[in-house]
Amino acid sequence: MKPVCRAVRVLHLFARMNRGGAETWTMDVYRRINHNQIQFDFCVNSPESGAYDEEIRSLGGQIFPLPWRDSPRSCGKLLGAFLRRNPYDIVHSHLYLFSGYTLRVAAGAGVQHRFAHLHTMGDGWETTLKRAIYRTLMKRLLRRHATRVLGCSRAAVANVLGGSWERNDRAAVVYCGTPLEPFERGAGSAGDVRTEIGAAPDTPLIIHVSNFGPAKNPLKVIDVFHALQRRRPEARLVLVGDGQLRSAALEHAAKLGLTEYIYVLGIRADVPQLMLSADVMLMPSVREGVPVTMLEAAAAGLPTVISDLPGIREANDVCGLGTLLAPSAPSEQWADALAAALGRPRLEPRTALERFRDTPFTIDASAREMERLYLAIRAATASH
Repeated sequence: MKPVCRAVRVLHLFARMNRGGAETWTMDVYRRINHNQIQFDFCVNSPESGAYDEEIRSLGGQIFPLPWRDSPRSCGKLLGAFLRRNPYDIVHSHLYLFSGYTLRVAAGAGVQHRFAHLHTMGDGWETTLKRAIYRTLMKRLLRRHATRVLGCSRAAVANVLGGSWERNDRAAVVYCGTPLEPFERGAGSAGDVRTEIGAAPDTPLIIHVSNFGPAKNPLKVIDVFHALQRRRPEARLVLVGDGQLRSAALEHAAKLGLTEYIYVLGIRADVPQLMLSADVMLMPSVREGVPVTMLEAAAAGLPTVISDLPGIREANDVCGLGTLLAPSAPSEQWADALAAALGRPRLEPRTALERFRDTPFTIDASAREMERLYLAIRAATASH
């Protein structure tokens, strides 16, 4: 009688399971994998609850808070002891370069399979001597202790492993795809969203969706919209999300006399419907991997004026709906691009969705690839 293989146990490492790009993508993968074959648990570096905690438990996963903060010594002690008590087949770290250290701890605790997942192209910190030494050391640890290095783009992998990464059999690109079901359900609901926020059917809507962190450049969003207002005074800005710099962005808008022209929606679960309701997405980020919001815009057929960064360029070569500008380009130039995008006819949403379905940027494509990588480890283990 053939033995029944147990599920592969994967421990994901995050700061906290809130609605961020990497966290949301991981949850989308979790919903789609075969839970009889693969089971996720989550170790978070925060004692506070996250937005996805309840759903994780409903899917059979567990959440383990280990608040080591940014202390390698504390991480080594807490995470090392935890892994020695709780054996996992795979530790999958989403902590950017700090994954070098967490995977070193995992190796010391006897975890054989260790994934580093790179969801961005930089850590956002100013380059000081201390930060440069930290980056060099963490990249060295990551290259040494990761048995798999996954990146959201080719550029993200090359940034850590170097230009010859394609010859490294440990490295792979797994695009952080987006679910298509909300766009299928929401194709006819654009008018409903406009009614909710009080925007007329013909009002030009510029949408910005982000976590309002420094990488998203939210004050530039306000400056660009201010410049657009001089060209298209009937235009309105829709801000979706919350975070560190949202208050500063709104204060900046108030100083420029823009408050009455901005809809502030906060964190929303209906981003696809908002994308279908808008006319252009604005995203002047200074640092990105392949942003999920860009993929959502492409699935909705929403034109995008977005930063010319390596991962974005890579996705735009496939999706093709973005006007790319340098993040440092003057706000007037960004406003010109927005005005031009408003003047072009928009791709019909169902046509856009069918085109997007054939790209590697869907969540089903992501989930299939992650399932393949996880189950290959089970197969290799069973053969020994």
